[in-house]
Amino acid sequence: MSLKFYRNQFVFALLSLAFVPCAWAQDVHFSQFDNAPLYTNTGQTGMFAGDYRFVGNYRSQWAAVPVPYTSFSASADMRLLRDKLDSDVLGLGLTLIQDKAGDAQLSTSSIALSLAFTKKLAQNLFIFGGANVGIGQRRFKTEALRFDDQYQGDQFNSNSTSADLANLQNTAFRYADVGVGFGLRWQRSRRTWLNVGVSMQHLNSPAQSFMGTDAQLSARAVLYAAASFRLAYQWDFLPSLQSQAQFPHQSLTFGSIFRHHLNQQLGRETAIFMGCYYRNKDAVIPVIGLNYQTWQFGLSYDINVSNFQVATNRNGAIELSLIYILSKVPKLPTTKICPIL
Repeated sequence: MSLKFYRNQFVFALLSLAFVPCAWAQDVHFSQFDNAPLYTNTGQTGMFAGDYRFVGNYRSQWAAVPVPYTSFSASADMRLLRDKLDSDVLGLGLTLIQDKAGDAQLSTSSIALSLAFTKKLAQNLFIFGGANVGIGQRRFKTEALRFDDQYQGDQFNSNSTSADLANLQNTAFRYADVGVGFGLRWQRSRRTWLNVGVSMQHLNSPAQSFMGTDAQLSARAVLYAAASFRLAYQWDFLPSLQSQAQFPHQSLTFGSIFRHHLNQQLGRETAIFMGCYYRNKDAVIPVIGLNYQTWQFGLSYDINVSNFQVATNRNGAIELSLIYILSKVPKLPTTKICPIL
């Protein structure tokens, strides 16, 4: 048999998980979870210093094996009624997600609208909460797939149709999706703060079967904690942790980075950061990045240390993140009183 044949059989084995009644679909994940604020916790919508925030995340995983995964997320959120809420924050956001894998191009796409409110409880303490409502779609293509009953000996018959596709009702479906997120934030200064939150996605457990059977997307629970501590004039220490559970799987990722401020002059702020994370029993994740004014660039690489390293040769995933925050220029007063008079 050809290498192409075995590769497509492996793809079919993975795809079959989406067909059987007892299968559970899984969400995409990002190693730089602290650089994907709306995806990590929808309650963080609008929680930033500025008026508009734009975030992009790209991940390419398992390129060394026949079934690579590519994930992309983009979000935009804004602060509403900023001049009327004083220390409180009302945020509105939009998140897009695209995930694609394998020769069959099995893809998950979603778009969600989020609304969150942050309330000041004390001098340095805030509580936040929010919800998101969206629409998702899963689809795949059968053209590149090959099945056992399409082979006559070791020769593939392109005119034959596999019986494995007979029970498919469709190759795409859409579903509604609902999630919530809550948390607490303590902030002493711009460089010293603590965030702790919990979120729950897919509360409605949307159906996920291509065959019309009772297969649902399990709810995903996320516990998230992140902090920033100013160590010295030019140094910050930023530890973070994320624990996820989506039946029947769970993951724990934790680590820290150090940020070195090269220039703190207003309008010329420049800093570099580096650190390392660890996903339990899965990967070691070195991270580097740059802060320049209101831009942030992050680059990480998953070094696979799980049993799957036999296939990946310890290669895991490369991931990029981009954050840009825009602040409106304050309006000048319509009249100006001369101080001499």
